[in-house]
Amino acid sequence: MSAETSNSPVQDAFNNIGAILDIRPLDHKFQDEEADKLCESVTVLNQFLEHKPDHELVTGILSRALLYNLEGVNDVRRAKMLAEKLADKGNLNALHTLGMICLLGLGGAKKDIRAATNWLNSAAKKSFPPSLTAMSYILAESGAHSDAFDYLKQAADQGYAPAQTELAYRHIIGQGVTKNYSTALHYCLPAAEKGHILAQYLAGYLNEEGYGKPRNYRQALKWYTAAAEQGLAEAQYRLGNLYRSGGEVKVNLEAARTWLQAAANQGHEEAVKTLAEMNEIDQIFGPVLGGPSAGGR
Repeated sequence: MSAETSNSPVQDAFNNIGAILDIRPLDHKFQDEEADKLCESVTVLNQFLEHKPDHELVTGILSRALLYNLEGVNDVRRAKMLAEKLADKGNLNALHTLGMICLLGLGGAKKDIRAATNWLNSAAKKSFPPSLTAMSYILAESGAHSDAFDYLKQAADQGYAPAQTELAYRHIIGQGVTKNYSTALHYCLPAAEKGHILAQYLAGYLNEEGYGKPRNYRQALKWYTAAAEQGLAEAQYRLGNLYRSGGEVKVNLEAARTWLQAAANQGHEEAVKTLAEMNEIDQIFGPVLGGPSAGGR
């Protein structure tokens, strides 16, 4: 950023959008506070460009932000227009924006893998982590798993949270690599610390199951809570079960019901079944015990 934008609302908005782009997929379900912050930041940068329409850094990053599927932010037509202004100059954010529009068919555009590959590979060749990550998916779909892994690892080794998370997942399920839970932890923990919701879930899962390290329910609780508070249904379900089952985690039936209900509200079938079981136990044992039993209230 230039001196004219440093220590200003524009710089703050630029940094905020950059931080969100580093950890949030385009279809992320934003919590209200973060959604408001993103909307405000986009508004600030749009207003800045009304006076400084040729500012490349702001134009490039704004083009990517406008792809988010969030009311008050999403504007694929404007994103494409901004990106096209900079693509010939090799702006990495702009190249990535155009690639993602073609790859996902955003804004009513027809999906075009060939065009997406051209745009994304132009940025990936310059080691741009988001484009390296996107290219890894394209390569994997085409069966080029070795190249896909190389692209993904390049992005992950630069500290790009989505790539770290994807690499962790692939080591958990053995997709294109040999299963290795220790390596999965190595990649997902830094991403979890940055706030990546799926990395937080994976960190919880690995700790709960004792994969890659001794079982640690307290660490599982920590990471499930982080992901659950961001709205991930599977994390909410597993967190509810941790509070229900106890062990190293103190039984808290009220918290169990709260998190299971949150997951059920998102259509999580196992959470719905578990709540039904808890209600049934309440009906059977509640009168005998003088109150709710394993179901809590």
